[in-house]
Amino acid sequence: MDRPRPGAGYLALLVGLAALWCLTCGLAAPELRGAGRLEWIAASVVGFSISALIVATVDAAYRTRYEISDHELCLRSGFVITAVIRHRDVATVERVGFIPRVLGWGGGRGLANRLTDGLQITLHSGAVYYVSPTNPEAFSDHIRSVSADCGSG
Repeated sequence: MDRPRPGAGYLALLVGLAALWCLTCGLAAPELRGAGRLEWIAASVVGFSISALIVATVDAAYRTRYEISDHELCLRSGFVITAVIRHRDVATVERVGFIPRVLGWGGGRGLANRLTDGLQITLHSGAVYYVSPTNPEAFSDHIRSVSADCGSG
């Protein structure tokens, strides 16, 4: 099992998002002073949704883990995102310098807690997963060897 530590860039992104959210709340609060019930309900729903996203991202930063068994790779990032990949489904494992989709933003599934030095796992189906193991080289070699034993690329 691998439990990578969150990277400084990832944590800076979280702090930036939280600060931006606090600034937005501070600027919006005076505007809601004379608002009606509907505006308060809308503001509450939006506020709760964004706060939940920030909490999920912080949780993913510290609870990301990867487990490799004989037949599958279990990826877990916080309480929200989980993936189980069978080794025979793995087409390629490539090292990436920058992880563009930390939590799956923009397409691929991101199960990473760092923005740099990760792996891109592509399946035969075309699905793409981004991970940030503690030792990307050893993790990549291990996945390749287990996948080769299962008859995959």
